[in-house]
Amino acid sequence: MFGEVTHCGFSDESKHGRYQSIGLISFPYSYLDVLESVFESRCNKYGFRDLRKVKWHKLSSADLRLCMQDLLDLVIKCVTDHDLRVDVLIWDNQDSRHNIQGRDDAKNMVIMYYHLLFNVVTNRWPEGSVWEICPDRNNEMDWGSLRDILNNQGTYTLIDSDESGKITINLTEKYKMSIAPATPPDSPLIQLADIFAGMATYSRANFEKWKVWESRGQSRLIPFENEISLKRRDRERCAVMNSFKNSCDENKLGVSLNSTQGFRTRQPSNPINFWLYKPQHEKDKAPIH
Repeated sequence: MFGEVTHCGFSDESKHGRYQSIGLISFPYSYLDVLESVFESRCNKYGFRDLRKVKWHKLSSADLRLCMQDLLDLVIKCVTDHDLRVDVLIWDNQDSRHNIQGRDDAKNMVIMYYHLLFNVVTNRWPEGSVWEICPDRNNEMDWGSLRDILNNQGTYTLIDSDESGKITINLTEKYKMSIAPATPPDSPLIQLADIFAGMATYSRANFEKWKVWESRGQSRLIPFENEISLKRRDRERCAVMNSFKNSCDENKLGVSLNSTQGFRTRQPSNPINFWLYKPQHEKDKAPIH
């Protein structure tokens, strides 16, 4: 028997240039209704009743910037006042693991999901937790492949699966998990995961733009000769990053940006954890076709 759900998670992926990421928001299930309600209310406040428009890659206006700043303030309040985590796994397609001929990005995404889910569920939350994970269905992940990886690692027992892609498993002997792909209208907090995943990859792929924006004192002055040009979407995104970083600093959350050339958390147990994946050993290579 699966048992009553105690914890839930919402995830989405992002790709920006050479970097890819998966964002995961996780918290006790008892918070779900309140958090969804507050999230939707804040989006509506800025005119975003269609939650599909609250995505990082659509950020190019003041209205969406203000909305995202409000949402990120909400997250920081939840991680400081309540029991909520944000974990973002980021990887570099030009590192020694990924810069190989014939790389299979679809299979690699599955492997990265395995690393993220297994790490967060088993290392950051209590034993005996019963999980419901809702990833974005639109990303067309092959969840059957994730099940196979878990099986090869000897870390799960299949309880059930169905044609919708939902799988229900025992993760080791101490955790149970169902993975049920959903869409933002049904699971709005997927959009929170999208914001974090997109912000993480943008901060790395466009770190030089961030430095230009920061060095100008956040002004809109005409760039010097040979200086990187900032489009409006870059200015809006850098403003969101700046607001978020300042809030993290004020709350001593240990999130770095400048010293790590992109968002990164040095202490992974911190409630907002930007995890830059590093190859574990010489034979740690991405799968190929």
